[in-house]
Amino acid sequence: NQITLGKSEEDILTHLDAVTGQIIEHELKARELLQKQMPMLLEDKVWRARGTLQNARLLSSEDAIHLLSLDRLGTDMGILPKIKDGFATLIVDTRSGCLQYILDRELDPNQRDEERARLIRGAMQEARGTIHEA
Repeated sequence: NQITLGKSEEDILTHLDAVTGQIIEHELKARELLQKQMPMLLEDKVWRARGTLQNARLLSSEDAIHLLSLDRLGTDMGILPKIKDGFATLIVDTRSGCLQYILDRELDPNQRDEERARLIRGAMQEARGTIHEA
């Protein structure tokens, strides 16, 4: 709060917009560097992520977020075929609280990992009909 005292909402939003632009610029440069320096490693990682998402029987919340993020990276970079836009909601839907809300019941950690994997596999199967070539 000390830093924001005396700054208008407009100043704060302008600063936030500038910082956001810098973050996006850094990420794009990092992606470009990855693609130039380690293209096969990058391609392998994103395809492995897609395969794991399509076939895993147990997925922790952390693994799901990591794999879904890699899949999104591969899609954004044109390495993987694009999946329908609604697929991005899986990062939120597979969090423990959301998962239990969707299923309308409490789950122990092992059940959550199983249901998370089942939800993702189902979404991947459903999305196969809407995959567009990169």
